Amino acid sequence: SEFRIFSFLYPFPFPFSFLFLFLFPFPFTCVFGCLTGINEYAYSWALYLDMFFKRHPFFLVALIVVPLLSMTTTTPVFLVLDNNLEVLPIIWLLGCVPLTVSWLLNYHIYERVKGRVWLQWLITTCIMTIITACIRYFFEGNLISFLEGVNGEPVRRVPPLITTVGVVKMNNTLIIAFQTLVRYRLKEVQLVKELGETKLLHVQAQYENLKNQIHPHFLFNTLNILKILVHKDPIKAEEYIIKVSDFLRVSIQSSQTATHSVEEDLKIASNYLEIQEVRFKDTFFLKNGLSGNILKKNVPFLTFQCLFENALKHNRLTKHTPLEIRVEALDENTILVSNTLIPLDGERMESTGTGLTNLIERFVLLGAEAPEIIETEHSFGIKLTLLS
Repeated sequence: SEFRIFSFLYPFPFPFSFLFLFLFPFPFTCVFGCLTGINEYAYSWALYLDMFFKRHPFFLVALIVVPLLSMTTTTPVFLVLDNNLEVLPIIWLLGCVPLTVSWLLNYHIYERVKGRVWLQWLITTCIMTIITACIRYFFEGNLISFLEGVNGEPVRRVPPLITTVGVVKMNNTLIIAFQTLVRYRLKEVQLVKELGETKLLHVQAQYENLKNQIHPHFLFNTLNILKILVHKDPIKAEEYIIKVSDFLRVSIQSSQTATHSVEEDLKIASNYLEIQEVRFKDTFFLKNGLSGNILKKNVPFLTFQCLFENALKHNRLTKHTPLEIRVEALDENTILVSNTLIPLDGERMESTGTGLTNLIERFVLLGAEAPEIIETEHSFGIKLTLLS
């Protein structure tokens, strides 16, 4: 009955209710109250503690802080009183009880005073002082008898009440300081986490914007080619439209992810070269030297199509000197895509300038090294560091 009656006095009823339980010296009341409390709160406390430590990980700090405070604040007083050192570990253990109550009390009072630390200190110090005075008044004789029974010697001196209250106030102040530091640290971690999430969302938005430029860029160049074919060879133009349609269908189906395996991306790029074969028959060829585990590594979507398109667009394509496009592995994480340099005789095909710049930015946004351009007198290449 007392367990329930007094539980409304404090939102964390377990320790506070037991304090009132033991104020009633009737054995039946104590036994009945303990059984009622354990039966009523056991399951709810198991759930509460599980949720509590997940939501408030800084409480785990109490497992270290409480024993340390108990040792550092009670030991000097104990040594001054010149009592037997064999009892000191028991004093440390007993000191952990009010410190734990103080820690829990400060946590809940902080939430109710909305972060006003001075008010938190005032309220918790008053409560802990009252609890300490009550324990000294009602249980001092029992505690002394217990210590004498453990030690086998009489307790020489007991600290005066004012000293005990002073130690309690100091401990309460230190607990508030520790909890404040932990809260600031958790806020800092939360801010860093939110900043990282915001930055990630920004990067994802940037990447989606770049990815959305790929098809317009491809269509721009494709329509330029189609414009030429329609006038020169209508049959080829029709074949070209069919192959472009098939390519777009495959690439759109594959565009749901930001990255593809090297094998998948090369397959899409090969379809692109089949499209270009309609117009530039026998004027270029591909040498693919990739095999093994490197095909399972990842690259941004349409990487190889972008590089193949760049090679065809900026070189002269003739049957006499066909353009050679090479794909080879430099090591297990690096690929070189290169082509022979055959300078254009006339005007270059119109270009938006999007391709390589877009590709480099997508690699960087996905956390990889920026592709490196390697140009010699007779060849042009791009070195790609694959994504993990």
